[in-house]
Amino acid sequence: MCGNLACGKLDDNHDFKRCSDCRSRYYCSPECQVSDWRCGGHRQTCDTLYSRRCDTMYINAEDRAFMRVLLNHDYAEKQHEIALDELEWMHDHPSETPYMFFDYDEGKLELYFESPEDAPEEFAQELSDSITSRSGRRLHLMSVYAGDEVDPEVWILPLAAERTGLARGLRLLADSIPPDTDWKEIKPAYASKVQDLLNGGVPESRAR
Repeated sequence: MCGNLACGKLDDNHDFKRCSDCRSRYYCSPECQVSDWRCGGHRQTCDTLYSRRCDTMYINAEDRAFMRVLLNHDYAEKQHEIALDELEWMHDHPSETPYMFFDYDEGKLELYFESPEDAPEEFAQELSDSITSRSGRRLHLMSVYAGDEVDPEVWILPLAAERTGLARGLRLLADSIPPDTDWKEIKPAYASKVQDLLNGGVPESRAR
């Protein structure tokens, strides 16, 4: 998948060019590489990606590229269900916005919502900064089985299939729900509101 999230093109790996510094980000064109460097945050993360690549070499670049595509596919297939579950999490955690932890350790996706404060120390600040960034696009964690007697490999990455600003829209919706409301009772009513957000709509509380 092209590392420029505004593009997100899928193609055979050999048709992409790789960043010569971190060697962890792939692009379908020089224009996409420049765009990601200037506007997508790669300028700020390239050095960090390089150091992590040197420390975690259990899974090769091709397999990592495949897992990113699989992750985006799985998220896109279940994004409405996931967004509703996230809204419930936000309702239970006032004023907090989570990151998503995509766990593939057992071979299939298990998804958790967690506060950046509870994230592994090496990722906590990046996750927190991404939630408050102007871009409106969060970073998330992905865990993959790395072999017997080896700890699962954890990557931090943006999710191309996630709509920009979705977390902020969900936070606004959650803040509009009275604290003592039974989530099970209101979930059907908020299903359509969440779908509106996924379609690019604006929460009612913000629209007013």
